[in-house]
Amino acid sequence: MKGSNGDKVVDDEHEDQLFPAIETSTCYVIEDWIRDIYSFCEDDSSFSLLCNHNQDCQDGFSLVGYLGKYTFNSIGSPLQINVATMERQSESV
Repeated sequence: MKGSNGDKVVDDEHEDQLFPAIETSTCYVIEDWIRDIYSFCEDDSSFSLLCNHNQDCQDGFSLVGYLGKYTFNSIGSPLQINVATMERQSESV
């Protein structure tokens, strides 16, 4: 564990213990937010490097899917983040 200044912090009581971490998270948002975040990002000149048609990133759902996909040492997320809307949730049930 590292402190805010980068120094190693030793917790003598828990030195050899492992603690569970969050592996998957689901965030529920409204569809307008999905649309708006994609439109906002399109105005950024570097956006095409992050999310483009070659990566099957054509709308807000594919953008948040790409960013929330678990990837190690790359662009993405250190855990799986699923983004859903109530409209899409009720379609899948």
